[in-house]
Amino acid sequence: MNRRIIIVSHEPLTKRNYSVLNIDGYIQRGLIVEYWDITKILSGIEYLPDTIQTDIVKRIANINRFNEEIKKVEQNDDCIFILEFPLSWKNRRLILLLSQSAKKLFQINFYANTSLNMTLKEKLIDALYENLVLKIKNKIAYAAFGIFKKIHNISIQSISSKSDSNLKINHPDYESYRDIKGYPVVLGKYMVFIDTFFPYHPDFKYLHDNDLSYLSSSYFNSLNTFFEYLEFTYNMPMVIAAHPKAEYTNEFGDRQIIKYETLNLIRFAETVFIHASNAISYIVLANKPFVFISNDAYSSVNFLNNRLHRLAELFHAKVENVDTDKNVCINRLNGEDRKKYIYTYLTDEKIEKYKNIDLLMSYFKNENKCNNTSL
Repeated sequence: MNRRIIIVSHEPLTKRNYSVLNIDGYIQRGLIVEYWDITKILSGIEYLPDTIQTDIVKRIANINRFNEEIKKVEQNDDCIFILEFPLSWKNRRLILLLSQSAKKLFQINFYANTSLNMTLKEKLIDALYENLVLKIKNKIAYAAFGIFKKIHNISIQSISSKSDSNLKINHPDYESYRDIKGYPVVLGKYMVFIDTFFPYHPDFKYLHDNDLSYLSSSYFNSLNTFFEYLEFTYNMPMVIAAHPKAEYTNEFGDRQIIKYETLNLIRFAETVFIHASNAISYIVLANKPFVFISNDAYSSVNFLNNRLHRLAELFHAKVENVDTDKNVCINRLNGEDRKKYIYTYLTDEKIEKYKNIDLLMSYFKNENKCNNTSL
């Protein structure tokens, strides 16, 4: 009987996700891989640039078809579901159907550093700045979903790159830095800005129900003015490391925009300018000078502004609002902060030399020495 991995996702399969999800690794180990795109069921992100067209993708548009596909899978005893969509009260019906298939369910948190460790004081401050009514509704929904899982005996195994996970993997950026030989993609000296696709990122609408596109004019005008100042002051260009989901026309003027080369752009840059971004991993690993930047448009979005300040505090750095002062302070990592971040958010001393695909396969086979943990 064929072993099968089924990835159930809220968005189309892209070049970036294909790599992060280790799809080639599963195929090379003889597994059949299916990618169930349930965007329409979840009212999710229907279009992304660089979407891959491949035979492994099944686009499932309604709950009846979803149920039919699960029934087909029930005939295959050796099958694992990887859930790439929010585990929430809103999606409880889908999760129940998957659990009733009697297959193993996993959710893999590749990007654990998006959820920074917070003290109780920081959580209280964060709550004050967010929509209190929405916070309460989310807490109630979270509690209700927990009760729902217990009633229906739903078990979902959690795999994460965070230090407190029992089933640990390396952060994908750690693996890329460790395994891929670097090469320059820009000639000469340059600075790099790590784009987060603000304010157009589709997750703002899908995950936060917030359309931020009205901020685009003020945001890009501010950034470009700041970049012009830096380019004149330091006599080198600002290169844009484009977010994987980004599509741009002339938002950054005539500056060079490069996609899928963030690691190498950071490796060889003189200085890195960044918002709240996963690319902080590459900055830490490559030990590069950096500046956390914001402006009035970006800081007006509370959850982003709060996360950026918490990230800066981890490195004893200041967030520079470039609308207030363009004469920014460049930060350099100290050894203690760098090591703490690497072994809290990116890897673990027990697994740092292993490949994620081998760790994942061992967890799927229940060969991990640690005790399993459920979400």
